[in-house]
Amino acid sequence: AAHLTALPRRPTAFVDSAPERWGARVDGLPVLSPDEALAASAPLVVVASMYADDIGRALRARGVTDFVVAP
Repeated sequence: AAHLTALPRRPTAFVDSAPERWGARVDGLPVLSPDEALAASAPLVVVASMYADDIGRALRARGVTDFVVAP
């Protein structure tokens, strides 16, 4: 989680598409569903996954174009 400090804003949550992870905590931050996260005002979405291409397509399909893919 140390790499999270390099982001332009401090993360407030993690997002996962797996319902069994919703409500859990990672590094002290809650794990939200995609719907919960996208309901936030002006979310900063950082994609950090080996499935970044798929996640990017899903975000664009929901109208989210302002996101970053972490290296």
